[in-house]
Amino acid sequence: MKKISRENLIGWFWKVLPFIITAGAVWYLSSFGTTGTIHFYIFISFVAIIFLPFSTAVVCMIRAIISAKMLGVPLNSKTSEPQLRKLGQRAEKWMAITLFNALAAFLVISLMAINSVKAERKRAPLQIVKINQPSRMSEGSAIDKDLRVLDVIVRHLWKVSMAAIGLAIILILALIILKKVPLETPGSATKFAMFAAGGMFIVPIVAGFMISGIMEKLVLREVRLFLNNVSPNAKVLVQGKPVDDGAAIIKALARVAPVPARRSNYTKKFRIEIIDNDHGLIVDLGQDSNYRDEYWIFYPGYGYTLVNEIGRIRTNLFDEY
Repeated sequence: MKKISRENLIGWFWKVLPFIITAGAVWYLSSFGTTGTIHFYIFISFVAIIFLPFSTAVVCMIRAIISAKMLGVPLNSKTSEPQLRKLGQRAEKWMAITLFNALAAFLVISLMAINSVKAERKRAPLQIVKINQPSRMSEGSAIDKDLRVLDVIVRHLWKVSMAAIGLAIILILALIILKKVPLETPGSATKFAMFAAGGMFIVPIVAGFMISGIMEKLVLREVRLFLNNVSPNAKVLVQGKPVDDGAAIIKALARVAPVPARRSNYTKKFRIEIIDNDHGLIVDLGQDSNYRDEYWIFYPGYGYTLVNEIGRIRTNLFDEY
């Protein structure tokens, strides 16, 4: 039986290491998704096709650094050592593949998000809460259609943001390994790369804040408009039970306004339903963890405003709830 040499074992270790790194990345990142869905399998596929060539390029660079130190020669693009040149060329090849795969993944994810928005426009109106909506926000209305589109964009934007951030990091590393930018004396190529990477990182985040802010303001405007025009005969239910001080509750809710973020959260959550003839309003209230008389207002008609407040009020009317 042929004896396996130490050199062969080390060689196999370096060959297998990229697969181990990729498997670890897939295993770790898969915990953030919902298994069994098509989006989950697409996400895992993108992770694999990006991490495998990327980890291979990094392993080649690590091997080159170790070999250069053992040989006592500097590691640069002008080295005459065949082993170092071979490792450098392999690193360049795999990083080029990584960059291509990352760009393709970013494009596909962006197109998926765009198609989701288009599909939402064509889909039959479907709100989380189908009853007691303000007339201007009723299913199929112009405002409802716009809000549903914004809701989809906000919910899908994180995918594009994460893809853009990952692509920005890979772009910088690719330019470094491919020796397209001189690290010692940054030139125009370096500045362009840094600017592009920074833009990929900042733009999706800024867009997310802007779109979510627009949606919050639109929903808040419509909720206020409804509350300020409720008829005297409107019925108010808290946790499904009619209350006697409905007018006071409506007046308190009408004062809802944005509040700067503080280091607090909401604790208990309950629902208020207002029925006014053929239309109405449903909102969820969450009591602030620090200020017991402050309540966060959520509008459950859309996915984003179901979990993100549209404003807050301060009142003692709900102490018993």
